Parts: sequence; structure tokens; C-alpha cells
Amino acid sequence: AGWIEKVLSEFSQDEELAALSGPYLYYDLAQWRLYLVKFFYGVGFVSHTFSRLILKKSAMLQGGNFIVRRTHFEKAGAFNTKFDFYGEDTDVAQRIQRVGKVKFTFTLPMYTSGRRLTKEGLLIAGTRYAINHFWVLLFKKPFTKEFKDIRN
Repeated sequence: AGWIEKVLSEFSQDEELAALSGPYLYYDLAQWRLYLVKFFYGVGFVSHTFSRLILKKSAMLQGGNFIVRRTHFEKAGAFNTKFDFYGEDTDVAQRIQRVGKVKFTFTLPMYTSGRRLTKEGLLIAGTRYAINHFWVLLFKKPFTKEFKDIRN
């Protein structure tokens, strides 16, 4: 609730805002797993802030919960079709932050299932996402080339 209104408000307040993102809220994870997810987001946010402000290298976009301004997205080269799953959000964030501001806010949550985190294991999945994030930043391609569709 309120996602679209929040997006419209943020973009109308800042013409240089190129992309906006927020966290996932996993509605079906055990409480202890939710604490680990919050810790992961905290580390990610610190990394995002350092990378964006100090290194000017990248920013953080949450794969299924980000929105971009079309003009900035086109200037950044749109989607890179070489990415199938891991790292596409990092790639977009890295390129779009060069043409405008990228904002990650905890006030733009998206509800989703945690079934991937449960099926793969929270620490394994979190580590895999982190490795792919940094691999894309360093080598412009994901470390993990294959993924499992866990919806079936």
C-alpha cells in the first residue's frame, strides 16, 4: 500500500532522481530469518552509501523493487541483456548512477515470498547475492551463471 504514491512523490521532488529502490519484506519467513535479512540490508545499505558517496562506483537497487526514470535509464543504456538473473540490478545501478541520483529508502518496501531464501538457505543465498554484486562491480558480469526457478 502506498508504493506508487511514494514513487510519484519522490520523483516529483527531485528531477535528478534517476532510480528509487527499497527493501523486500518477506511475509513467509521465520522471525529469526527476518532478523538476518535486516542485518543483510544494513550491511548492504552501508556498502551502498560508501560506494555511492566515496567511491562513486555504484548504488544499491533491489532487483524486484526498483523504478527508474525513463530519460535517465535510456542515457544509461537501458538493460544489459547479458544478465539472466544475478547482478542485473547491480549493473543497472552502476550505470544509472553515472547519469543521476540513485536512492535506496526503507520507506519503499515490497512484499514478497522468501521461498528462495528458505530453499537455498539464507546464508548461502545471501552470500551468493553478495558475491554476484561485487563480481559485477569488479568484472561487469555475474559470478553465478545459472539459477534455479524455485517457483515450481
